[in-house]
Amino acid sequence: MQEGSIRMDRNIIKFYIKFILIFYVCIFCNINSLLSQVDTHFPTEVGNTWTYNEIVDIYLYSKQTITLVDTIVVEGKKYFLFDRFFYAREFKDSSLFRIEGQKVIRNVGGVEQVWFDLNAGIGDFWFVEIFDSGLDTTVQIKVTLISKNNNLTINGRTVNDCYGFYFRNLYMTDHDWSFTLAKDIGCVEMWAGTSVPAYYKFRKGTINGVEYPDLVSKIEDKQQQNKNLKNGSKICLLYTSPSPRDRTRSRMPSSA
Repeated sequence: MQEGSIRMDRNIIKFYIKFILIFYVCIFCNINSLLSQVDTHFPTEVGNTWTYNEIVDIYLYSKQTITLVDTIVVEGKKYFLFDRFFYAREFKDSSLFRIEGQKVIRNVGGVEQVWFDLNAGIGDFWFVEIFDSGLDTTVQIKVTLISKNNNLTINGRTVNDCYGFYFRNLYMTDHDWSFTLAKDIGCVEMWAGTSVPAYYKFRKGTINGVEYPDLVSKIEDKQQQNKNLKNGSKICLLYTSPSPRDRTRSRMPSSA
């Protein structure tokens, strides 16, 4: 009787040990999955660069490059310093971001605000406040996760598992903007809705040691080659070889 109860106790203990191990493994795997998710959608290796086509209205206006230049510790918190350079205007600004769980937090003037939350559900929203230099006042922005796990084609390149965030300016509706984050690349598309809408589409970059070639440049080169070939064929048509009758005439002696 005692042996039977001892065996039963051992089985119960083994069951609980297995249950606890499975429980912790599941939690650990989920945490790793969450961490890898925010890391892949917001790559944070110093030296990463992203170059975008700047399209104003419907015309290619210029380019913009964002570079992760350094890490900075402020009050014990690690921030990533991003420099953004606009080619056409010779203008550069800098931004500080850090990661906390599934959230990307931006430091604006010493004030922290949630910029992206990859753990949010579609339709979830929160608020941030920023100083709008164009309006010369502080405005409240409503941030909404509008899409997730979508695939997009950007400049001939398919990007996977995209999250879309919409920033609505509650002060002026025509000053909204949006960001699209893609797996393994980060931000692949930005939009700014002012009186003249501007789009920024990912063109090329180096992200976490991976080179993303300039497909747009290759497409433009190919289009130029096709254009040159087409122009060349038109030139050839202007200088066709003479007909047999014309060649016969050219060999006949001229009358003196």
